[in-house]
Amino acid sequence: MYAGWHCTADQRGCNDMAGLADLLADDQWPAHRTISLIDPVTVGADRIFGAHDLRVEQFEKLRLQNCPDDESASTLSWADGGITLTLGRPWLAELARALRDVASGDADFAVRFGEKGSAAAPRISFWWWPKTAL
Repeated sequence: MYAGWHCTADQRGCNDMAGLADLLADDQWPAHRTISLIDPVTVGADRIFGAHDLRVEQFEKLRLQNCPDDESASTLSWADGGITLTLGRPWLAELARALRDVASGDADFAVRFGEKGSAAAPRISFWWWPKTAL
């Protein structure tokens, strides 16, 4: 397991999230949606590659928001048990592509949402949905 941000969902969850990213990318006004997240331990998503000693920090909510005035927007912040991912139109499209890849069984990759070479750009690893959760 690698330190950092990780994302997985079953096929339906990936497709629903990709559709949400598409809707936000198409919106010309600032908008957001908040979704509940499940504890990764309950489906084995914290142990995709076996046992490890990394601390898994789980958040209860994800707020996905667009930034139609700034296409390069790409921030990830957290507070009060929730995370907020703010993305400009191209990055929302990239998120939708990544989620559709996971839904189709293509996973084990990472995307850096932001300017190439920027250490501040959020990096998210995308993984298969655990077979034990099926």
